[in-house]
Amino acid sequence: MKNFQLIKLLGAFLLIGCLTQCTVIKEGEVGVKRKLGKYSDKPYDEGLKVFNPLTTRVVKVSTQTNNMEVKLAIPSK
Repeated sequence: MKNFQLIKLLGAFLLIGCLTQCTVIKEGEVGVKRKLGKYSDKPYDEGLKVFNPLTTRVVKVSTQTNNMEVKLAIPSK
């Protein structure tokens, strides 16, 4: 009887583990939830986020500024 309860408990943990996934949004990033192809209006801040991996994906976007150096060949007088 105890083995059956242990197997049942392990099965429940396995099911919960398969239906949930975590992602970490680092400093300098923003996460946007995409559920069934539609993006959420609310962005996620830094930290640990839990979501359903079967229907949802969290897209991470960098918010840091990148400096770009541009060299132009402009004739001058």
